[in-house]
Amino acid sequence: QIAQLEGQQQMYVAREESLRNQIKALEGELRGAPRDAWPSYKAVIEQSKAELNEVKAQLKDTKTAAIALRRDIAQKSFKLPGLEKVADAGSLVREQMERQLVERMEEIAVHEVRMAGTEAALAQLRGKLEVARAVLFSAEASEGVHRKQAAAIHAELGEIIAQAREVQDLGKQTWPADVPVAKKGWSIWR
Repeated sequence: QIAQLEGQQQMYVAREESLRNQIKALEGELRGAPRDAWPSYKAVIEQSKAELNEVKAQLKDTKTAAIALRRDIAQKSFKLPGLEKVADAGSLVREQMERQLVERMEEIAVHEVRMAGTEAALAQLRGKLEVARAVLFSAEASEGVHRKQAAAIHAELGEIIAQAREVQDLGKQTWPADVPVAKKGWSIWR
């Protein structure tokens, strides 16, 4: 933009120079011209002066715009090192965050591997627990059967003992009192 403004300035300076020379030439011709040509010379000179004033205003606006643009560029150039520092700091923060992200991703991968191993061990332990439960259930079932068998045997023994007592009692009643027992202290009657 500065180059464009400088090009416009050069064009307006050249146009201003041309108009000044034209006005001087017209004023010189006016002095030597017949009196009846003066109004046309004066009209052309006035028109050239008006155009000169317009060119001067445009040149002034162009110079003002160029000065403002240069000032803006200077301010931005002055701020540029600060902005570069901020950008560098932002880059450092970004790099640090990227490193932290990579570290976290590695930690997550390690934890996932550990969890997979833990899940496999947990599944294996669950399998062993199921086998132990089945064995316990089987043992409890067998214990129940054995308890029933023991109760049945106990009942049978009770009946046999009851029958033996009946036989003993019957034997006491039928044993002759004058027949000695084979061994002393030995008695079949208790």
